[in-house]
Amino acid sequence: MLAGAVTGPRGATRLLGLTSWPAYLVLAVFTASNALNAVITLGEVRSPAAALAGLVLVTAGAVLVLRPAPDPYPLPLTFGVLGLTTVVSLLAWNLPVRGWPGWSSWFWSAVTVLLFVVALRGRTAWAWLGFAIHAGLTTGWALWAGRGPGDAAGFVLRHAGLLLVVTLFTVLLHRTLAEIRRMQEAGLLRIRAEESAAAALRVQRERREHLLALTGDTLERLASGGSLTAAEKREALATEAAVRDWLRGGALATEEVLQAAQRARARGVEVALLDDGGARPHPPDTITAVVRALDDVRGGHIVVRALPPGRETSVTIRARHGERLTRIDL
Repeated sequence: MLAGAVTGPRGATRLLGLTSWPAYLVLAVFTASNALNAVITLGEVRSPAAALAGLVLVTAGAVLVLRPAPDPYPLPLTFGVLGLTTVVSLLAWNLPVRGWPGWSSWFWSAVTVLLFVVALRGRTAWAWLGFAIHAGLTTGWALWAGRGPGDAAGFVLRHAGLLLVVTLFTVLLHRTLAEIRRMQEAGLLRIRAEESAAAALRVQRERREHLLALTGDTLERLASGGSLTAAEKREALATEAAVRDWLRGGALATEEVLQAAQRARARGVEVALLDDGGARPHPPDTITAVVRALDDVRGGHIVVRALPPGRETSVTIRARHGERLTRIDL
Protein backbone atom coordinates (compact mmCIF):
# COMPACT_ATOMS: atom_id res chain seq x y z
CA MET A 1 0.00 0.00 0.00
CA LEU A 2 2.80 2.45 0.88
CA ALA A 3 4.59 1.88 -2.39
CA GLY A 4 1.42 2.45 -4.35
CA ALA A 5 0.67 5.56 -2.34
CA VAL A 6 4.01 7.24 -2.69
CA THR A 7 4.65 6.45 -6.34
CA GLY A 8 1.27 7.41 -7.73
CA PRO A 9 0.39 10.64 -9.55
CA ARG A 10 0.09 12.42 -6.17
CA GLY A 11 3.01 10.66 -4.46
CA ALA A 12 4.66 13.38 -2.34
CA THR A 13 1.40 15.23 -1.78
CA ARG A 14 -0.31 12.07 -0.59
CA LEU A 15 2.65 10.94 1.51
CA LEU A 16 2.77 14.30 3.32
CA GLY A 17 -1.01 14.53 3.55
CA LEU A 18 -1.09 17.95 1.89
CA THR A 19 -4.68 17.45 0.73
CA SER A 20 -6.00 15.63 3.80
CA TRP A 21 -8.00 16.93 6.76
CA PRO A 22 -4.88 17.51 8.96
CA ALA A 23 -3.57 19.84 6.24
CA TYR A 24 -6.88 21.70 6.22
CA LEU A 25 -6.64 21.97 10.01
CA VAL A 26 -3.20 23.55 9.59
CA LEU A 27 -4.76 25.83 6.97
CA ALA A 28 -7.32 26.96 9.55
CA VAL A 29 -4.59 27.66 12.12
CA PHE A 30 -2.52 29.44 9.46
CA THR A 31 -5.47 31.63 8.49
CA ALA A 32 -6.37 32.37 12.11
CA SER A 33 -2.77 33.34 12.89
CA ASN A 34 -2.60 35.63 9.87
CA ALA A 35 -5.95 37.17 10.76
CA LEU A 36 -4.84 37.81 14.33
CA ASN A 37 -1.60 39.45 13.23
CA ALA A 38 -3.37 41.52 10.60
CA VAL A 39 -6.10 42.73 12.97
CA ILE A 40 -3.86 43.63 15.91
CA THR A 41 -1.54 45.64 13.66
CA LEU A 42 -4.19 47.57 11.71
CA GLY A 43 -3.23 50.67 13.66
CA GLU A 44 0.41 50.35 12.64
CA VAL A 45 0.04 50.04 8.86
CA ARG A 46 -0.57 52.86 6.42
CA SER A 47 -3.82 51.37 5.02
CA PRO A 48 -5.89 48.91 7.10
CA ALA A 49 -7.98 48.09 4.03
CA ALA A 50 -4.87 46.99 2.13
CA ALA A 51 -3.83 44.79 5.06
CA LEU A 52 -7.24 43.09 5.13
CA ALA A 53 -7.15 42.64 1.36
CA GLY A 54 -3.76 40.99 1.76
CA LEU A 55 -5.24 38.64 4.35
CA VAL A 56 -7.91 37.58 1.84
CA LEU A 57 -5.29 37.00 -0.87
CA VAL A 58 -3.05 34.94 1.42
CA THR A 59 -6.01 32.80 2.48
CA ALA A 60 -6.95 32.30 -1.18
CA GLY A 61 -3.37 31.25 -1.92
CA ALA A 62 -3.42 28.75 0.96
CA VAL A 63 -6.66 27.20 -0.32
CA LEU A 64 -5.22 27.07 -3.84
CA VAL A 65 -1.92 25.47 -2.84
CA LEU A 66 -3.72 22.69 -0.93
CA ARG A 67 -6.05 21.91 -3.81
CA PRO A 68 -6.00 18.20 -4.77
CA ALA A 69 -3.95 17.83 -7.95
CA PRO A 70 -1.26 15.53 -9.38
CA ASP A 71 2.41 15.98 -8.60
CA PRO A 72 4.18 17.99 -9.80
CA TYR A 73 1.72 20.76 -8.99
CA PRO A 74 0.04 21.87 -12.26
CA LEU A 75 1.64 24.96 -13.79
CA PRO A 76 -1.62 26.98 -14.06
CA LEU A 77 -2.15 26.57 -10.31
CA THR A 78 1.53 27.32 -9.68
CA PHE A 79 1.25 30.56 -11.65
CA GLY A 80 -1.86 31.44 -9.67
CA VAL A 81 -0.04 31.03 -6.36
CA LEU A 82 2.98 33.01 -7.61
CA GLY A 83 0.68 35.78 -8.79
CA LEU A 84 -0.94 35.98 -5.36
CA THR A 85 2.41 35.99 -3.53
CA THR A 86 3.67 38.75 -5.81
CA VAL A 87 0.64 40.94 -5.12
CA VAL A 88 0.84 40.24 -1.38
CA SER A 89 4.55 41.15 -1.38
CA LEU A 90 3.55 44.63 -2.51
CA LEU A 91 2.07 45.11 0.97
CA ALA A 92 5.61 46.06 2.02
CA TRP A 93 4.70 49.61 0.94
CA ASN A 94 1.90 49.44 3.51
CA LEU A 95 4.38 48.97 6.38
CA PRO A 96 5.56 51.81 8.61
CA VAL A 97 8.62 53.53 7.23
CA ARG A 98 10.33 53.92 10.61
CA GLY A 99 11.02 51.32 13.28
CA TRP A 100 11.04 47.55 13.09
CA PRO A 101 7.92 46.30 11.22
CA GLY A 102 7.24 43.62 13.84
CA TRP A 103 3.98 41.66 13.53
CA SER A 104 2.70 44.01 10.84
CA SER A 105 5.03 42.18 8.42
CA TRP A 106 3.13 38.91 9.00
CA PHE A 107 2.60 38.54 5.25
CA TRP A 108 6.33 37.96 4.65
CA SER A 109 6.14 34.68 6.56
CA ALA A 110 2.81 33.87 4.92
CA VAL A 111 4.29 34.30 1.44
CA THR A 112 7.22 32.04 2.36
CA VAL A 113 4.87 29.35 3.68
CA LEU A 114 2.87 29.38 0.43
CA LEU A 115 6.05 29.09 -1.61
CA PHE A 116 7.51 26.23 0.40
CA VAL A 117 4.29 24.25 -0.09
CA VAL A 118 4.69 24.88 -3.83
CA ALA A 119 8.21 23.45 -3.50
CA LEU A 120 6.93 20.43 -1.59
CA ARG A 121 4.51 19.74 -4.41
CA GLY A 122 7.32 19.42 -6.94
CA ARG A 123 7.72 22.99 -8.23
CA THR A 124 10.92 23.97 -6.42
CA ALA A 125 12.32 26.15 -9.20
CA TRP A 126 9.06 28.06 -9.51
CA ALA A 127 8.93 28.48 -5.73
CA TRP A 128 12.37 30.07 -5.79
CA LEU A 129 11.33 32.29 -8.68
CA GLY A 130 8.39 33.45 -6.60
CA PHE A 131 10.69 34.07 -3.66
CA ALA A 132 13.12 36.01 -5.86
CA ILE A 133 10.25 38.29 -6.87
CA HIS A 134 9.24 38.62 -3.22
CA ALA A 135 12.84 39.36 -2.20
CA GLY A 136 13.22 41.95 -4.96
CA LEU A 137 10.03 43.75 -3.91
CA THR A 138 10.98 43.62 -0.23
CA THR A 139 14.48 44.93 -0.94
CA GLY A 140 13.06 47.64 -3.18
CA TRP A 141 10.72 48.80 -0.41
CA ALA A 142 13.51 48.74 2.19
CA LEU A 143 15.75 50.90 0.02
CA TRP A 144 12.83 53.19 -0.87
CA ALA A 145 12.09 53.62 2.84
CA GLY A 146 15.72 54.48 3.49
CA ARG A 147 16.38 51.45 5.68
CA GLY A 148 19.58 50.46 3.91
CA PRO A 149 20.98 47.17 2.54
CA GLY A 150 21.48 45.65 6.01
CA ASP A 151 17.82 45.86 6.93
CA ALA A 152 16.83 44.66 3.46
CA ALA A 153 19.05 41.60 3.81
CA GLY A 154 17.66 40.89 7.27
CA PHE A 155 14.08 41.02 6.01
CA VAL A 156 14.85 38.55 3.21
CA LEU A 157 17.46 36.11 4.51
CA ARG A 158 15.55 34.73 7.48
CA HIS A 159 12.74 33.65 5.17
CA ALA A 160 15.17 32.41 2.52
CA GLY A 161 16.64 30.07 5.14
CA LEU A 162 13.24 28.49 5.71
CA LEU A 163 12.70 27.96 1.99
CA LEU A 164 16.22 26.53 1.66
CA VAL A 165 15.55 23.95 4.38
CA VAL A 166 12.29 22.96 2.69
CA THR A 167 14.07 22.74 -0.67
CA LEU A 168 16.70 20.37 0.70
CA PHE A 169 13.98 18.30 2.33
CA THR A 170 12.05 18.21 -0.95
CA VAL A 171 15.10 17.03 -2.91
CA LEU A 172 15.73 14.27 -0.38
CA LEU A 173 12.06 13.31 -0.34
CA HIS A 174 11.80 13.02 -4.11
CA ARG A 175 15.01 10.99 -4.29
CA THR A 176 13.56 8.67 -1.67
CA LEU A 177 10.31 8.38 -3.61
CA ALA A 178 12.24 7.64 -6.80
CA GLU A 179 14.17 4.89 -5.01
CA ILE A 180 10.93 3.43 -3.65
CA ARG A 181 9.50 3.56 -7.17
CA ARG A 182 12.51 1.69 -8.54
CA MET A 183 12.22 -0.90 -5.78
CA GLN A 184 8.51 -1.27 -6.48
CA GLU A 185 9.09 -1.73 -10.21
CA ALA A 186 11.85 -4.27 -9.52
CA GLY A 187 9.50 -6.12 -7.19
CA LEU A 188 6.76 -6.15 -9.81
CA LEU A 189 9.18 -7.45 -12.43
CA ARG A 190 10.31 -10.18 -10.03
CA ILE A 191 6.71 -11.14 -9.27
CA ARG A 192 5.87 -11.26 -12.98
CA ALA A 193 8.94 -13.38 -13.66
CA GLU A 194 7.97 -15.76 -10.86
CA GLU A 195 4.41 -15.94 -12.16
CA SER A 196 5.68 -16.61 -15.70
CA ALA A 197 8.00 -19.33 -14.43
CA ALA A 198 5.19 -20.88 -12.39
CA ALA A 199 2.89 -20.76 -15.42
CA ALA A 200 5.56 -22.36 -17.60
CA LEU A 201 6.08 -25.13 -15.03
CA ARG A 202 2.33 -25.64 -14.80
CA VAL A 203 2.03 -25.93 -18.60
CA GLN A 204 5.01 -28.28 -18.67
CA ARG A 205 3.45 -30.44 -15.97
CA GLU A 206 0.11 -30.51 -17.77
CA ARG A 207 1.78 -31.46 -21.06
CA ARG A 208 3.74 -34.22 -19.32
CA GLU A 209 0.59 -35.57 -17.71
CA HIS A 210 -1.23 -35.44 -21.04
CA LEU A 211 1.66 -37.19 -22.78
CA LEU A 212 1.66 -39.92 -20.15
CA ALA A 213 -2.09 -40.29 -20.58
CA LEU A 214 -1.58 -40.78 -24.31
CA THR A 215 1.41 -43.12 -24.19
CA GLY A 216 1.56 -44.63 -20.71
CA ASP A 217 0.30 -48.15 -21.45
CA THR A 218 2.07 -48.37 -24.80
CA LEU A 219 5.40 -47.24 -23.33
CA GLU A 220 5.12 -49.80 -20.54
CA ARG A 221 4.59 -52.60 -23.04
CA LEU A 222 7.49 -51.41 -25.18
CA ALA A 223 9.73 -51.13 -22.12
CA SER A 224 8.89 -54.67 -21.05
CA GLY A 225 10.99 -56.01 -23.94
CA GLY A 226 8.45 -58.61 -24.99
CA SER A 227 7.22 -59.11 -28.51
CA LEU A 228 4.12 -57.20 -29.56
CA THR A 229 1.05 -58.68 -31.11
CA ALA A 230 -0.32 -57.28 -34.34
CA ALA A 231 -3.04 -55.48 -32.38
CA GLU A 232 -0.47 -53.98 -30.01
CA LYS A 233 1.62 -52.81 -32.97
CA ARG A 234 -1.44 -51.12 -34.47
CA GLU A 235 -2.15 -49.52 -31.08
CA ALA A 236 1.47 -48.31 -30.84
CA LEU A 237 1.23 -46.75 -34.30
CA ALA A 238 -2.05 -45.11 -33.34
CA THR A 239 -0.47 -43.78 -30.16
CA GLU A 240 2.48 -42.41 -32.11
CA ALA A 241 0.09 -40.67 -34.49
CA ALA A 242 -1.91 -39.23 -31.58
CA VAL A 243 1.28 -37.84 -30.01
CA ARG A 244 2.31 -36.36 -33.37
CA ASP A 245 -1.12 -34.73 -33.71
CA TRP A 246 -0.88 -33.33 -30.21
CA LEU A 247 2.63 -31.93 -30.72
CA ARG A 248 2.14 -30.53 -34.22
CA GLY A 249 -1.54 -29.68 -34.02
CA GLY A 250 -1.23 -26.89 -31.46
CA ALA A 251 -4.59 -25.24 -30.84
CA LEU A 252 -6.19 -27.60 -33.36
CA ALA A 253 -5.40 -30.58 -31.12
CA THR A 254 -8.51 -30.40 -28.99
CA GLU A 255 -9.95 -33.57 -27.52
CA GLU A 256 -12.72 -33.62 -30.14
CA VAL A 257 -10.30 -33.20 -33.05
CA LEU A 258 -7.85 -35.82 -31.71
CA GLN A 259 -10.64 -38.36 -31.35
CA ALA A 260 -11.92 -37.57 -34.85
CA ALA A 261 -8.37 -38.03 -36.20
CA GLN A 262 -8.14 -41.44 -34.49
CA ARG A 263 -11.46 -42.47 -36.01
CA ALA A 264 -10.25 -41.39 -39.46
CA ARG A 265 -7.03 -43.38 -39.10
CA ALA A 266 -9.07 -46.41 -38.06
CA ARG A 267 -10.72 -46.13 -41.48
CA GLY A 268 -7.30 -46.09 -43.17
CA VAL A 269 -7.01 -42.33 -43.67
CA GLU A 270 -3.63 -40.59 -43.41
CA VAL A 271 -4.14 -37.56 -41.14
CA ALA A 272 -1.88 -34.55 -40.56
CA LEU A 273 -2.67 -31.72 -38.15
CA LEU A 274 -0.44 -28.66 -38.51
CA ASP A 275 -0.68 -25.41 -36.55
CA ASP A 276 1.16 -22.40 -38.01
CA GLY A 277 -1.18 -19.96 -36.28
CA GLY A 278 0.83 -19.38 -33.14
CA ALA A 279 -1.36 -21.70 -31.05
CA ARG A 280 -4.13 -19.10 -30.91
CA PRO A 281 -7.44 -20.69 -29.88
CA HIS A 282 -10.02 -21.38 -32.57
CA PRO A 283 -13.74 -20.66 -32.23
CA PRO A 284 -16.06 -23.61 -31.55
CA ASP A 285 -17.61 -23.53 -35.03
CA THR A 286 -14.14 -23.95 -36.59
CA ILE A 287 -13.39 -26.96 -34.36
CA THR A 288 -16.81 -28.42 -35.24
CA ALA A 289 -16.09 -28.01 -38.98
CA VAL A 290 -12.70 -29.74 -38.60
CA VAL A 291 -14.28 -32.67 -36.74
CA ARG A 292 -16.97 -32.98 -39.42
CA ALA A 293 -14.36 -33.00 -42.20
CA LEU A 294 -12.34 -35.72 -40.42
CA ASP A 295 -15.46 -37.82 -39.93
CA ASP A 296 -16.55 -37.40 -43.56
CA VAL A 297 -13.33 -38.55 -45.21
CA ARG A 298 -13.35 -42.28 -46.05
CA GLY A 299 -9.87 -42.88 -47.40
CA GLY A 300 -6.76 -41.27 -48.84
CA HIS A 301 -5.28 -38.49 -46.80
CA ILE A 302 -6.35 -35.24 -45.16
CA VAL A 303 -4.31 -32.24 -44.00
CA VAL A 304 -5.75 -29.70 -41.55
CA ARG A 305 -3.59 -26.57 -41.23
CA ALA A 306 -4.00 -23.46 -39.07
CA LEU A 307 -2.57 -20.49 -40.97
CA PRO A 308 -0.49 -17.64 -39.50
CA PRO A 309 -2.33 -14.61 -38.10
CA GLY A 310 -3.33 -11.87 -40.53
CA ARG A 311 -4.70 -14.18 -43.23
CA GLU A 312 -8.29 -13.99 -44.41
CA THR A 313 -8.50 -17.75 -43.84
CA SER A 314 -7.62 -19.13 -40.42
CA VAL A 315 -7.79 -22.88 -41.16
CA THR A 316 -7.53 -24.86 -44.41
CA ILE A 317 -8.63 -28.45 -44.92
CA ARG A 318 -7.30 -30.41 -47.91
CA ALA A 319 -8.43 -34.02 -48.47
CA ARG A 320 -7.78 -36.40 -51.38
CA HIS A 321 -9.39 -39.79 -51.88
CA GLY A 322 -8.55 -41.24 -55.25
CA GLU A 323 -9.48 -38.62 -57.84
CA ARG A 324 -11.67 -36.73 -55.40
CA LEU A 325 -10.16 -33.53 -53.96
CA THR A 326 -11.85 -31.62 -51.13
CA ARG A 327 -10.86 -28.04 -50.27
CA ILE A 328 -12.37 -26.24 -47.28
CA ASP A 329 -11.31 -22.80 -46.05
CA LEU A 330 -12.48 -21.63 -42.64
